[in-house]
Amino acid sequence: DELRFDSLTPEFFPYELDNVFCTLKYGRDQITITNLQGRHGTSQLRIGPTLLIVKPDGGMWARIRSLQLVPFVPDDDLLRALPNGLRSVFETLQPSGPISMSADLLVVDLAPRQLEPRRQRVPGSNRQVRMSSALAQDRDELTTWLYWENAGLTFAGATVKLGVTWDQVYGEFASRGEYRNGQLGAVDGNLLFKSARILKQPVQQVHAKLLIDPGQEAGVLKIKNFRAQMYGGELGGEGRIQLDPLEYRLSLKGVQFQLEEIARQNRIGDGAELKGVATAQLVLMGTGSDLRNLRGGGTIDVPKGRLYNLPLMLDLLKFAKLRAPDGTAFEEAHAAFTIHGRRMHLDQFELLGNLISLTGEGDIQLDNLQAHLDIYTVWSRLVQMLPGPGKEISNAISRNLFRMELNGTLDGKVQFQQQAIPFLVDPVKRLMERMK
Repeated sequence: DELRFDSLTPEFFPYELDNVFCTLKYGRDQITITNLQGRHGTSQLRIGPTLLIVKPDGGMWARIRSLQLVPFVPDDDLLRALPNGLRSVFETLQPSGPISMSADLLVVDLAPRQLEPRRQRVPGSNRQVRMSSALAQDRDELTTWLYWENAGLTFAGATVKLGVTWDQVYGEFASRGEYRNGQLGAVDGNLLFKSARILKQPVQQVHAKLLIDPGQEAGVLKIKNFRAQMYGGELGGEGRIQLDPLEYRLSLKGVQFQLEEIARQNRIGDGAELKGVATAQLVLMGTGSDLRNLRGGGTIDVPKGRLYNLPLMLDLLKFAKLRAPDGTAFEEAHAAFTIHGRRMHLDQFELLGNLISLTGEGDIQLDNLQAHLDIYTVWSRLVQMLPGPGKEISNAISRNLFRMELNGTLDGKVQFQQQAIPFLVDPVKRLMERMK
């Protein structure tokens, strides 16, 4: 029989559908559904061959094939319809933007629903009490079993959170798994993004295994064998996301990053020339979705390269009335930093050149690139030509040492202030150790 409904809300999944059409075939204690279609807002739901079996003592078993929801919109209606354990996943990942959902197979097993909360005997008493409706609802959660194969999301420029925000995501995630006893059971998934941005930086060919193993850590999503292409090099790592309450840790390492590609992607400036390769390490951890709870740190190293005519450094040296014969070339660069919420603290950064070297420390706001940096200039050749005891070297360096205070936006206008420093500070001492 062909059936049409203006509106339909399944009892076992309270997600209202409009303009519903389906074909039903009735049998003994079972129903076969083909070509079910319906809409919820802008989303179109399509379901292929589906078998429903009504259990003799109540409850239901269903086998659903070829489920599609396009576009996939995790709005309040959908989140309320999901079991608690699945809802927490989407609240953690916060997917948004152009997304579609599909599943080759979905099996649903529902126990008989208790419309009237049961009376429970109080231990050590002849009295009986009735369970609250909330407890009865929790019991329904515990008796629901879901199993799926090749179920996933396809992203077409979407945003999702995997510890940190990924945007402009193009690719897909697919998994096999189950929901049992009010929480996610074993889940085995694969993630493949053709392209995306992480921390506003472009990555390509992102692949990772996403696993949940309740036998080891229930409710914990593990990111294994993460790898991606970035700046012409390779990015790898692993991570761990506790779903409820949200807590995450990501560890990433990049090798063979091409400085030319970094300059091109970040529009370093006309006339700037960057050559060589960089390595980087980054650890991020936090709780909840508020960036104020973000913590981490890392390092960036360019052991051998050419950093020529960097716009910000040109402005700094011009202000300091320093002139380098070949422009402003550095052959080596290093940085170590820590992250506290939206603020990145540069514990130490160094630009080493044949004539002039720079070192310093300071803070950068990650959301608007507002910076306050203390930068020290050191004449490299002076350090190289000074033999003798450390005290004599320190005195000679101190007579030629200045601190430049930088304030402003790194991609906008900055201001400098200069001050003579009569003694060696820690950043300069560490730089001198590296230059020996």
